[in-house]
Amino acid sequence: MLLRAQSFSQRSTAQPWITSWRGDLTWFLSGFWLPLVLVLTLFLPELWQEPLLWGVTLCFWIAHRLSSMYLAWCVNEYRDVVRQRPGYFVGLPLVLLLGLACWLLPPESVLPLPRGWRFATVAVIDYFWALYHFSRQHYGVLSIYRHRQRQSESVPEPSYRRPSYRRQDWMICLWVSGGVGLLMDLHYGAFDPVSVWSGWLSGGLWTGQMGWFKGMLSACLMGFGWVSWRRYQRTAQSLPRQLYLLSLFWLALTALYIPPVLYFMVLQVQHWLVSLGLTQFMASRSRRVYPDLWARTWLWVNQRPWGALMVLMVLSLGLTRFLEADAQVLEQLPGRTVQGSWGLYALATLAFWSAAVHYLYDRGVFHFSDAQVRQAAGPLLLSDVLPTREAKSSTPSL
Repeated sequence: MLLRAQSFSQRSTAQPWITSWRGDLTWFLSGFWLPLVLVLTLFLPELWQEPLLWGVTLCFWIAHRLSSMYLAWCVNEYRDVVRQRPGYFVGLPLVLLLGLACWLLPPESVLPLPRGWRFATVAVIDYFWALYHFSRQHYGVLSIYRHRQRQSESVPEPSYRRPSYRRQDWMICLWVSGGVGLLMDLHYGAFDPVSVWSGWLSGGLWTGQMGWFKGMLSACLMGFGWVSWRRYQRTAQSLPRQLYLLSLFWLALTALYIPPVLYFMVLQVQHWLVSLGLTQFMASRSRRVYPDLWARTWLWVNQRPWGALMVLMVLSLGLTRFLEADAQVLEQLPGRTVQGSWGLYALATLAFWSAAVHYLYDRGVFHFSDAQVRQAAGPLLLSDVLPTREAKSSTPSL
């Protein structure tokens, strides 16, 4: 997310944290404490371990997937953004749904390609899209911290806002999050279920030389982290930005030495917490009033303590059972023929579709290089002063 300069009259009151240091430590800097917490679960009685991990997944997984859609449709400040771009927020998701249905649902007598091959193809595309999505989220948080530091310092153009520094931030996020994640997934055999699509993507690479490989990768990460952190210090970047940068390297390092199941959970839960933390914070600051029942209802919900988060968690608890159908289908691979009812295939299609829509909506609501998105999100995220409660708007409801 590329943030452009935006002035606020209350700039002198701004702080470099997004919420507060306690709130940021809970949500955005969770990469520091999550590995320790999840490792400690290994010391719990075995009877408790799986329910605990499943409980976290049930509460947060689909909640985070719906978070950007919640901002678009249930936070009134985004109403004009959605109304002005129906092709992106409505048309493109419908086209994606139609395309996935036409690819995954027809029987092999109609579409003469193995169903397992079709599902594996979509799974691999979704995997690489998710890697990119994770990297973009990290870059977005660094960008938000950069913008808030500029507000707090009241300076016209600090050196760390130069395009070259922004490009370096993006490369850090891409390689530390996406690159290391890909290497570790290859090692842990994350592509085994889709080996029907391409056998070389599976098999647990470097198994015999893993100690040497981890040592070399750890040394590279620590060296890269040290150089990046020193660059942040030389350019006087804010403490929150420095901490978030270090949390990325800490996550990558710990991922090398914890059990595979915890490795997957650490990266996923950190991503979920960042997404839900942003959504809850922005929704709680919503003040724009519209006269229709939909807008008034969600304004009331958003102004309740943890209102948006509670709604998303309830939806997550109800929908996870249905939107995990893609995993049930992929468990049957690498066989070229998968067995299941048409209903299972339909739910798996919806699961892949919901992930793709999440990626699209995340870009749509956080694309701050777009002036209209900046106008909607600025008072909710980038300013320390809560927007005032506006008079009833005459803008037509969506």
